[in-house]
Amino acid sequence: MSCLASLLSAFFVGLIRLPFLFYLLWCAAGLVVLFLLVCGLLLGPGLLAIKYDLWWPWLLYAVPFAWGLRGRPSPLASFMAWVGTLKFFCRPLCVVEDPGAYKIKGRDIRAILEKLKPGDILLRGYDGYVDGFFIRRLSGVGDKVGNFTHAALYVGALKEADRKRAATDLRIQDKAGNWLPAPEALKEAARKNLFDTGEQMVIHSMGQGVHAEDILTFCRCDQLAVLRLPEVIYATDGFKEFFSLEKGTDEYAMQQRLLEKKEELSRDEVVTSALRSALSKIGSAYDFECGSLEDHNFTCSEFVYYCYRSIHHYIGLLPRQHSLFGWPWLLSRETITPDDFYEISAEPGTGNSLENRLTIEWKSATIV
Repeated sequence: MSCLASLLSAFFVGLIRLPFLFYLLWCAAGLVVLFLLVCGLLLGPGLLAIKYDLWWPWLLYAVPFAWGLRGRPSPLASFMAWVGTLKFFCRPLCVVEDPGAYKIKGRDIRAILEKLKPGDILLRGYDGYVDGFFIRRLSGVGDKVGNFTHAALYVGALKEADRKRAATDLRIQDKAGNWLPAPEALKEAARKNLFDTGEQMVIHSMGQGVHAEDILTFCRCDQLAVLRLPEVIYATDGFKEFFSLEKGTDEYAMQQRLLEKKEELSRDEVVTSALRSALSKIGSAYDFECGSLEDHNFTCSEFVYYCYRSIHHYIGLLPRQHSLFGWPWLLSRETITPDDFYEISAEPGTGNSLENRLTIEWKSATIV
């Protein structure tokens, strides 16, 4: 009798699990179809044009690039921004768009808000997001997987009076590849759509470009770290410039004080210059090439790097060679990633903080 009961129990348990098995198979099939659809959209026109010697399928590639050159959002940019909202779950197997559940909780955010000072560098990461899987494997060096997928600059309070300072150095690229000052109408659109006021704000570069965002919105993530410049920046030797600083600017003057006069710079004056740079670049496009180190379009890390361009060498922040999965032949490029900031930082009070080194003011418990 007990044997029969065990068999019946096993049968019903298996019967109950059958719908979940079919659901998993359905989700797996859906992911395969989605993958094939994306591959078809990206490769299909080219293969069609080559196979049948047609010219018009190439327009499906040319039109997005033409839009991009004219400063309009391209289908590729919109698609990449959408991919960034997808999160992968193993149990059950599925992909969810912007699930809204994160490991950084209210207590963490309160601790962060107490620590923050203008000029702090914020690093964040997400678990399970599709784009984050690849960004982490591009951020590390060698076969090391990175912790973070995004970097931003904390600017503190932004008032309505700051709006007129936004987008003042917004540039667009002409057909010849030259960067020209953007029309005033485009600058006004950036001030209207990408600038926002608030008591605790960040400025960062994402798919929609460089924009301002409330710190509470920014903290919706799974990993977070707060980095800070030292109180004093000291001159060092062997300077290498990656951004050409314009004579007469604050950044050029500070660089010359370090380079020629060997003077010290205070953290406050460096931060003031960085915040001014961040505001002036609101509206700048995202760098989907992820490695150009241009002055006028940025990935998230390139943007923070640009804002601190006058002292990048002195804090040990230099572009490094990165590649996907650590394979030198796969998407290899010299650039800055979120984990590069973390790698040159030291815990405060550990005795490891060298001169000019960033310090970690706060980090979530899951970061190793």
